[in-house]
Amino acid sequence: GEQERFIQLAQAGGGRGSRSSPILARFPTATPAQEARLAIAEVAARNLREQVRSRDPKWKPTPSLTSTIEGAISAAEAEAREARSRLSEIAGGGSRSEAQPSTLRNVCTVEGNTRTIGRKSKGSGLDTLTVTREEFDRLLLELPRGATEVEAPSRYKGIWYKRSDGTTIGVRRSEKHGLTIDIIDSLGDPLVRSDTRIHSDD
Repeated sequence: GEQERFIQLAQAGGGRGSRSSPILARFPTATPAQEARLAIAEVAARNLREQVRSRDPKWKPTPSLTSTIEGAISAAEAEAREARSRLSEIAGGGSRSEAQPSTLRNVCTVEGNTRTIGRKSKGSGLDTLTVTREEFDRLLLELPRGATEVEAPSRYKGIWYKRSDGTTIGVRRSEKHGLTIDIIDSLGDPLVRSDTRIHSDD
């Protein structure tokens, strides 16, 4: 089907090791799905940590020592919970609601939703967007927010999320480009099209 064709095209090409992975350097045996989960967890933890420190510069999360990638994922998720708790305390004990999930188009476009983010190029029969590392981290933070992890095809080297707006995204390891975000199903959005892939320029 169309999704199988997308997986074949998206994951074709590029020799192993052509883009180094900081996570694989730390955890060489990590699976692509683990690498994606850790990247997402660390971006979320870092964002919350910065929010807390903008209000409480002396705050530090509880230190953790990890020797496995699953331990690192758990540690990042624990730091995010700790930061959320501190933000709640700073707010006076009331529950502090996080930003609500934005629609796929709002996250992936600029200039009043009239243009996709990054630089657009055509390659391997798919739309490809190249963004800065900061922009890529923002996408890793916002796209999975409020989403549910769903089963990805066995050939997909990463994880899929079903978002609250009904769209589906994937995060995977590309041997050529490193961590990559895929728009699996945009529900027919003509601007942010299904089968678009997004990677950073560093």
